[in-house]
Amino acid sequence: MKYILLFVCIVLGFSFNGINAQSKPVKWNFSIEKIDDSTAYFVIKADIAEDWRVFGKYPYLKSTKVEQRESDIPTIHIGTFQYSDASECTTNIGPTCLAINYTSGGKLILETIQSLQLAELAFDKVFNGQIVCYEDKIELRQKIKYIPNQRLKGDVYFMTCNDEKCHPPTYVDFDIVIPE
Repeated sequence: MKYILLFVCIVLGFSFNGINAQSKPVKWNFSIEKIDDSTAYFVIKADIAEDWRVFGKYPYLKSTKVEQRESDIPTIHIGTFQYSDASECTTNIGPTCLAINYTSGGKLILETIQSLQLAELAFDKVFNGQIVCYEDKIELRQKIKYIPNQRLKGDVYFMTCNDEKCHPPTYVDFDIVIPE
């Protein structure tokens, strides 16, 4: 009887672990990588679970457009161009595009965000069309001023889907202090 109870507990443990992995298919990590005494990279990484994707608007994310919301608080929409046959992330019928929003520390930003890998153009069953997306991982870097103890704060806004369902657009907050 003890062995049956132990077996049931193990099976349930794996079941709940699988449910948890599916409920949060994207895990974000934020860090600062010092370049020299005056500059650093703000690094945004995401690990995307197998068969899930995060939507971008642009097939190759190497520069950004900055829109001012307040005096020094930019919103970064990543990308430089888009495939003409790709569905728009910003319309009501398409997915929500990845966006980085800064609520403080905007004066630290020196350059636009760069992506270390290509986004892909793929057919999406949920939206029934060609969509630009990331699979497996995302790694973005933005050069900033290296000023110890300054705070960089904001959020990543994104949407994720697999071939059967989508999670609603989500904000993941970051609040990182530049180390000494």
